[in-house]
Amino acid sequence: MKLLGYHGTSANFKKFEKRGGVRQILFSSFEVPSNGFFFWDNFEDAAGFGPNVVVANLTLRRPLVFP
Repeated sequence: MKLLGYHGTSANFKKFEKRGGVRQILFSSFEVPSNGFFFWDNFEDAAGFGPNVVVANLTLRRPLVFP
């Protein structure tokens, strides 16, 4: 499955890397391992997670989809 995805962040980077880090979920911060990346299907929703929005061409092999 191929699609265009948007990733909002306050970080500056050129490459997605699978590594642990702090994640913001609602109003809490959690130290977690990185098992994937988070993308939105529209720019505006992604921009809510940070001023830098990365536009990415995605190929999904085993997507985790929430209803």
